[in-house]
Amino acid sequence: MRDRQRGSATKRGYGSAWQRLSRAVLEGHRSIYGEWCPGYRVPAHSSSDLTVDHVIPKALGGTDTRENTQVLCRACNGRKRDNRA
Repeated sequence: MRDRQRGSATKRGYGSAWQRLSRAVLEGHRSIYGEWCPGYRVPAHSSSDLTVDHVIPKALGGTDTRENTQVLCRACNGRKRDNRA
């Protein structure tokens, strides 16, 4: 239900260009750090559930550039999102 309200990933700006960038950022991170999350408000830790996140969210004017991305595990990504509310 929530996804229907937000619109599709493509409509929100997460189309093929974002997917390519996200894959490249994640591959680069894994080649250097492996399955390691730098943590968000928690110490760095091992995680096999890594995601690519915008440092400055798109909703707040963030861009789809490598410089505006960071790798976090899904739990840290959610922690960051919940902190903005």
